[in-house]
Amino acid sequence: MWHAFMPATPPVPFTGTLDLPLGASDGSESRFTADEHGQASFVHTFRPGLEMSDVWTVSMLAINYHSDGKTYGGHPGLFGLHSHIPLFAMLPQRGGIE
Repeated sequence: MWHAFMPATPPVPFTGTLDLPLGASDGSESRFTADEHGQASFVHTFRPGLEMSDVWTVSMLAINYHSDGKTYGGHPGLFGLHSHIPLFAMLPQRGGIE
């Protein structure tokens, strides 16, 4: 599970996102594995809270599936090769920013 950020107006050419694991920077608190039936659960407490989107930055949560079965610590892995994002959610703008 990753907390990712990108500019609200992406530059041309697009240079990607800043991808951070939830919790510890080595990724040890953000990994989970599905069982043989594809079932999994993940619980995480956010302290302080998640960084929400604002007028300059879009914030999101993303599940990163590693098709090679490995984890890569604080790095998401090579996208498209063995690192895939099947599900992500954009976080709303925090209140009070115009």
